[in-house]
Amino acid sequence: MFDPTAYENLKVVLQGALYELDIMGSLKVTNREDIIDLASLERRYSLTLSNPVKDGVTVMVTLSAGIKEWNAEAYPKQGLEPGAMLQVQYQSKGSSFTDSVMAGIENWWGPKRDIEWREITSTSQPFLHQGIVNFNRIITEEMVDDLEEVVVHIENSLLQLF
Repeated sequence: MFDPTAYENLKVVLQGALYELDIMGSLKVTNREDIIDLASLERRYSLTLSNPVKDGVTVMVTLSAGIKEWNAEAYPKQGLEPGAMLQVQYQSKGSSFTDSVMAGIENWWGPKRDIEWREITSTSQPFLHQGIVNFNRIITEEMVDDLEEVVVHIENSLLQLF
């Protein structure tokens, strides 16, 4: 038996909290990815969620950790923290987010979050509009309560803004 890393512990908390919303019927899990990249030693876990009564907008929550985060745990040194990176991505197929929705997302997550807006056009796929919320810091095991609060934010923002 091995000792789970901070990434694995955070993944279990995130997964449990998001699937609980699915079981309660508040949000619907529409996709899951659990990827280990052996070339870069990166691990990435993503769940895609939607509003169960409205179509069109999804939220993908991604937790990832690479070799740097694993090294911080395996070989503790001052200044390096074991943990994972978190990203929340809102996506709309076929239509743009309105200015009020974009402002709502920015207000919802606050000024400390870096939010990137993308518009993707394709000749073979519907137009995509994305709002990507980056937390720009390592999420550590000590922040488990904050991670559960992020899940509440995701649920409330998806249900109230769209």
